[in-house]
Amino acid sequence: MINEETIISDARNVLHAHFAALNAGDEKALAATLHFPHYRLSSGFMKVWENPDSYLLDFHARAGDGWHHSDIDSIKVIACEPGKVHLDVRVYTLPGRQLTNGAVSVAMGNRRAQRDLGRPTPFLLRPLGGRHPTGQC
Repeated sequence: MINEETIISDARNVLHAHFAALNAGDEKALAATLHFPHYRLSSGFMKVWENPDSYLLDFHARAGDGWHHSDIDSIKVIACEPGKVHLDVRVYTLPGRQLTNGAVSVAMGNRRAQRDLGRPTPFLLRPLGGRHPTGQC
């Protein structure tokens, strides 16, 4: 059985992988950190990507021409429950080091990844309701 520490560590790792892929412009690696359909709630508007086809292009459109890269400033665990970790993430965007805060839910587990890797794999912002197949928080 996987313990709470491992589940939280996996959630943090997927966030770092997400930003590394975003900054590198690596569409395939970025898509691997996301569950599709992917949901993003911002400024009272819900955006849904059914598949990864336009996710990176849409990000660049939102970020604007001046965007250089984004990095994690801090990650705090809000809650951990079976199957998911809720995090408060503070991100800075360059140029200008603009800070933004946001809540992120990281769902643990994916049947294909478990089959391929033999262990649960986290995906960013998977819809709530997933369960970690081998562990509890």
